[in-house]
Amino acid sequence: MNKTQKTVHFRRGFTLIELMTVIAIIGLLAGTMVGIAKLVRDRSRQARTRAEMSQIGFKIVDYQVEYGIVPGNLSLIEGKLPPNIDLIDVWERPYNYITNNIRSYTLYSDGPDDTFDGDNIYEGQ
Repeated sequence: MNKTQKTVHFRRGFTLIELMTVIAIIGLLAGTMVGIAKLVRDRSRQARTRAEMSQIGFKIVDYQVEYGIVPGNLSLIEGKLPPNIDLIDVWERPYNYITNNIRSYTLYSDGPDDTFDGDNIYEGQ
């Protein structure tokens, strides 16, 4: 081999920096996906709660048509609800029911944080 010829070395594998960069990108993507999954799950629970409250509201109206007043408490309509509807929301807390007078009511869920604030879900007449 003479001095004018150069030796070419091929690099095999990845450097530590390249591996750490790829791991960091994968971690960011995974963290984003976890946040999105939580958001989708929360929205799904809120939609189910709205649907259940709508069914409860229909039964309250049926009671009102039959008796001329809204029920004094939800236990009066409990037996008339479809079998998949309970008087407990998806967060395992009872629905809040208030009769405003003999013809109107407010039905609400405290939402995921069990407090009366902006994320409550309402049904009423």
